[in-house]
Amino acid sequence: MDISVKTISYPVEDRAWLGSAHGTDCTESITVATSEFTRTTHYPNGAIPSGMPVALITSGDKAGLYGPYGPTETNGQQHLAGHLFSSIRVPDNGANVGAALLWHGAIVIARLPAGHGLGPAGIAAAPGSLRYR
Repeated sequence: MDISVKTISYPVEDRAWLGSAHGTDCTESITVATSEFTRTTHYPNGAIPSGMPVALITSGDKAGLYGPYGPTETNGQQHLAGHLFSSIRVPDNGANVGAALLWHGAIVIARLPAGHGLGPAGIAAAPGSLRYR
């Protein structure tokens, strides 16, 4: 058992990507497969930022978990499910982490986090419960 003192810093939450408060009261609990995210692209500071587009993985050993949206994926991640409502710290061991999914509301595209990978085609195919501007 490790009872040593550790210092962990967390980034300041930035939800400037939210276009309104609409939908923020009805987020969905999900489990994120952090091993699907790339540190240099998705979380260079150790945390996947809020606003990151995510998708449900529907095949393979991580089926039922959520990973980063990717238009060229073929395991379900090509279908946008929503955006992470809050930032999540990625554990050093790559363990899965619980998170909140914003699946309903308004999104400001220009304010999404760097490395989000959501282009015009992804926005056009997004669930109707999400509105982009």
